[in-house]
Amino acid sequence: RRGDLTYQGGNTEWRSLAIFVPEGNFRGNGGYNVLGTLFARSISLGGNETFQLDSCFARNMPGPLLDLQVTGFREDDRSDVQ
Repeated sequence: RRGDLTYQGGNTEWRSLAIFVPEGNFRGNGGYNVLGTLFARSISLGGNETFQLDSCFARNMPGPLLDLQVTGFREDDRSDVQ
């Protein structure tokens, strides 16, 4: 409770995670890939992190942690940002 989490990467492996730091700060360093979700009071990312939430993960959420209802989808394509 009221703790912070620092996740140090350094590789390109994919990890399936649900990260919850509701009263703390999440700091990500290095390079890593996460298939899942992240919830924190504040988020600070440095490096080459990738977060992705696909339909397979949404259909198979990790136990009683949370409930998810997909209501819309938009692919993040930075080429259309001006």
